Amino acid sequence: MADVVMKIDDLDGTPIPPGQGGTVRFGFRGKEYAIDLTSAHEEELASLLSPYIEKAKEAEVLDSLNGEPPLAADEADREMAKLLQAEAKRNLRLGKKPYDTIAAREWLTQQGIEYNQMGRLAKEYREIYERHFGLPSYDLSAKHAVASD
Repeated sequence: MADVVMKIDDLDGTPIPPGQGGTVRFGFRGKEYAIDLTSAHEEELASLLSPYIEKAKEAEVLDSLNGEPPLAADEADREMAKLLQAEAKRNLRLGKKPYDTIAAREWLTQQGIEYNQMGRLAKEYREIYERHFGLPSYDLSAKHAVASD
């Protein structure tokens, strides 16, 4: 006979049937919290937090920018920023540099920004690319770089 484990809603003590709720994680005032909630209580919490979440910035992105939001203004840039940020996280986990500086050079060229095409991409130009897309600093991640450009 198999044991059945059922979660209990931490708010009111009711059982949470499978697929009808679960553990919700959130952070507040520098601390991380987890609470088991039914779907109804999850929705209630989401509704209460909605006006704050709409105005908030994702902490991981802000941490990489010293608390400043990325500059990506249009929808296409915001979508590109999400992809580049995910790639940067993956690259750093693998011990690689956070982003491809060749792609950064191509983007800078498309923006009409003039820079020295020879040698390493100067810090000021990497920072323009990083700031625009909300990427971690190449300089801060230098220990992760496996090759120079």
